[in-house]
Amino acid sequence: MRKSFLAVLLVLILALPLSVLAKEYELGLPVSEGLGTASHFYNLPPSPLMPGETELYWDDGTSVSSYFPSSYSPYATTFTAPADCHLVRYRFYWYGGGNVDVSCLLYNDDGGGDPKTPTGSTLFTITGNSGSTSWDWFNVDVTSAGATLTNGQIFHPGWSHTSTSAGVMLDDAKGGYSCWLWLGSWYDYSAYYTHMMRVVINDDTSPPYADTFDPPDGGYALSDTTISFHVRDDDVGVDTPTIYFTAEDSPKSISQKDTVSLSKGVISGTLDIDDSNPNDVVCTFTPDSDLTVWDTITCTLDAGLADTLGNATDSDIVWHFTVIIINSVQPTSLGHIKAQYN
Repeated sequence: MRKSFLAVLLVLILALPLSVLAKEYELGLPVSEGLGTASHFYNLPPSPLMPGETELYWDDGTSVSSYFPSSYSPYATTFTAPADCHLVRYRFYWYGGGNVDVSCLLYNDDGGGDPKTPTGSTLFTITGNSGSTSWDWFNVDVTSAGATLTNGQIFHPGWSHTSTSAGVMLDDAKGGYSCWLWLGSWYDYSAYYTHMMRVVINDDTSPPYADTFDPPDGGYALSDTTISFHVRDDDVGVDTPTIYFTAEDSPKSISQKDTVSLSKGVISGTLDIDDSNPNDVVCTFTPDSDLTVWDTITCTLDAGLADTLGNATDSDIVWHFTVIIINSVQPTSLGHIKAQYN
């Protein structure tokens, strides 16, 4: 057992950057994990990002060393979700390599004691390419993973790649659990350095909504009308492929002696979607033929209408209008009647 421990320790020492070995004995306790109550993200002001987005990070933005994976990847860090939110982006302060495929990983938490550690299994893997980025930030969009977090949830974003000439830079703004590395099990490396790896979350949990119905809900329209409405999302924008619209024709009430079916019929037509503004998508439905006078038209946007984060409606959005005819009205003024006899 002692020999096994010494072997792991030797491998660990060989994996450390020289700058770590030089100052290992000078280190004090890790900095506080935040202001006020303890948390797992370094409580610095968020970057000026899109509305609803917040950047979580441990580093102070100043790199002090580089970290190449060699054969000792993957790596991870630990954050606590400050709100119900979606995981939308990973950010790496990157050194060299050129066109390196980087696997962005999300690890489950082991649910153990303090500090809690990642498990060996991943919740998702999304690959991004660093391109020619060097000594700068590069971003990987992870929205497609659909990762949702709850307020207070501990999560472990990580990364891995196969290059030996590129890696994430390190920062000496140390914080608890800010740097894990895998050596057959997870090793807490945060007493030495912090990965300059950040995550961006979005606390938007509201689905899109519809308004500006024309004809209006409960209103009237002529038989040759088109149907228009707006689908709006005030944050990230509408996911337009989730727009499913149906118009149904409900015949007016008729006497029992008539044999016409009263069942609803789906109206055929063309739906045009203008998503040039993803926060305000304009939809116009043009029926293939005129609507039937006095019938009620039921318009439905199916449940599942979503934004690009996956926030979706859980019920249909429904509105109605009635088709009418406008008869010509004959003038009945005395002057008009006299004019007919002149």
